[in-house]
Amino acid sequence: MVPTAPAVINAIKNATAIWVCDLPASPDKIKALTTVAQQNFSNHS
Repeated sequence: MVPTAPAVINAIKNATAIWVCDLPASPDKIKALTTVAQQNFSNHS
């Protein structure tokens, strides 16, 4: 693994509070994960 990949994944987690488990962490994948997280949050509120 390239040493920058974990740093980028950690930066995404710090910015969004979402872990990206599958690489590559494309913008489309991050957008889909944030949408799911928002739906789950709104269902629990």
